[in-house]
Amino acid sequence: MHWPRIHSRSTKIIANSTKVRNALPTNDSKATKRLA
Repeated sequence: MHWPRIHSRSTKIIANSTKVRNALPTNDSKATKRLA
């Protein structure tokens, strides 16, 4: 079963998270890698 509304919503959230990650400085990205 396909739910286009939910899928589009999730893709938007993923795009926002990637934007935030790219906006973070290099030091913060290294810290997130350590946590993950």
